[in-house]
Amino acid sequence: MNSLSRAERILFLAMLLAAATLVLVGCAEGGGAAVFAGAVDTLPDGRIVVSNPATGMWGEGDEWDVTEEVRIGQVDGDGPDVFGSIGLLEIDEAGRFYVFERQAQELRVFDAEGNYVRTVGGKGSGPGEFSQVIGMDWAPDGSLWMVDPANNRISVFDTAGTYVEGHRTLGGFFISPWPGGFDDRGRFYNYSVDPGASDGFDLVLVRYDENMEPADPRPIFRNGMIYGVTLDE
Repeated sequence: MNSLSRAERILFLAMLLAAATLVLVGCAEGGGAAVFAGAVDTLPDGRIVVSNPATGMWGEGDEWDVTEEVRIGQVDGDGPDVFGSIGLLEIDEAGRFYVFERQAQELRVFDAEGNYVRTVGGKGSGPGEFSQVIGMDWAPDGSLWMVDPANNRISVFDTAGTYVEGHRTLGGFFISPWPGGFDDRGRFYNYSVDPGASDGFDLVLVRYDENMEPADPRPIFRNGMIYGVTLDE
């Protein structure tokens, strides 16, 4: 498995946030469109209740077949494969795993077989160091962008772990899960405060051009409401 979709990464991280072992699995993809067989009811007080059926939406023979592909980590010891809190996960085109260890604020790299390669960064405020990384994504040129609002910086690394450059970003608070990243056209998005808001603390998802100049803001939190956005619209 050489790549993960954003939805798959979120699913894995939800299961691994407090894990001492990182396990990557492969899932067989079913065919055909599934139809929701549950029920959606609106209660008298306006609440909406969704009831799911006892079985999944897949058809017969389309059930997920989960098999372990790679296991990284151990419960005891002091090596780089002992994790206190797995915060983020990315995989490059060579199948290498980039695991962000949140407690140590380190990016640990393992090859496609799960062997340790290198550690990138560490706690600090200098170039190439981290304080509170909340998101990372691959840029079209193959570099890895890591969003660190506590350092007011987006740190850019190549696949050899070398710090390339930094871009300033909004600090002081963070959103989890991080709503930004690169879209299918290679455009970068990150959240920011709406400078035109006059009625409260409003957030927008900002698309940046190749010079990291903001353009085309889209609301994600305004007037107490959360908005859903799609990066490739």
